[in-house]
Amino acid sequence: MRTRTVRPTLFAVLVLFALAIPTPSAHASGLGYDALAPTLQTANVGVPRRSARTAKATCPSGTRLLTGGTFFFEPGQPSVPTSLARFGRLSASYPSGNTWIATGFNHRGPKDLRLEAVALCTTESIEIDITTVTTKIGSHSSAGLSPHCATPEGVAEQAVAMGAILRVAHRAKAASSWLTELSAAGLTAGQNTARAPATLTAILICTRSLEQMNRPDTYAPFSAGETAGGYLQCPTATHAIGAYGALTFDEPLDFVDTSGVAVAASSPTFSGTTPGTSWYTAVYDINRPSVVYETVPGCLPDA
Repeated sequence: MRTRTVRPTLFAVLVLFALAIPTPSAHASGLGYDALAPTLQTANVGVPRRSARTAKATCPSGTRLLTGGTFFFEPGQPSVPTSLARFGRLSASYPSGNTWIATGFNHRGPKDLRLEAVALCTTESIEIDITTVTTKIGSHSSAGLSPHCATPEGVAEQAVAMGAILRVAHRAKAASSWLTELSAAGLTAGQNTARAPATLTAILICTRSLEQMNRPDTYAPFSAGETAGGYLQCPTATHAIGAYGALTFDEPLDFVDTSGVAVAASSPTFSGTTPGTSWYTAVYDINRPSVVYETVPGCLPDA
């Protein structure tokens, strides 16, 4: 695995163009989902009210991390409703070696709220590149980053998933900062309401070893106090291995604001250790009057 660090860039405002233009595959015939034969590893932790906790899911020996994600849930519930996004706020969801790490805060939610970390693992020896970008977020402000896939020799790659870490000063309250955007289209953002500055790091996972992914998009308008997201179903003969886009737009759909919303989930779905065919996302509109949530799962052909 190669790791590169690039300088921060201006946050993209015309992101519709980034989502509309497909990334070309570097290989005429890369690996499909069946060849990857991915499996899932999960781990969860209880998150008490007004507290933050971290969950870590690690791929076993002999496998490597491909992508991952995280979500909040309540034990005993048959599904994960997007309504939990009112209470769960993520400050981190990112890869580290062979582990997917997630940190979340319970904002006056259910006392039995739990945070699940999910790692999508494969035994295939695929080439993965990591692009890391970091920026500072001042007190009571927000900021975003737009990393992109590009190998040093200029070979085109596909963005598979985005990770992000929002770190605050050690004396700041855990509830003071959270992620507002998390998208493999090359866009991630955070909001800092603390008096001290925060640091936002975006971690983009790219590969040139896979077939060209299908990226069906969905739009959902919502307002202050509402949640959006849900299960993003991939077309027949494909499986979700990443979230290419999960962005909140102002109306009209031409600008991304980096404040006023909170990301609560972005994760592959599964049954036991078998990955599903969809990707789950959830976001909460804290105080923006009218926004649109666009979600674009990365669906890899089975063969």
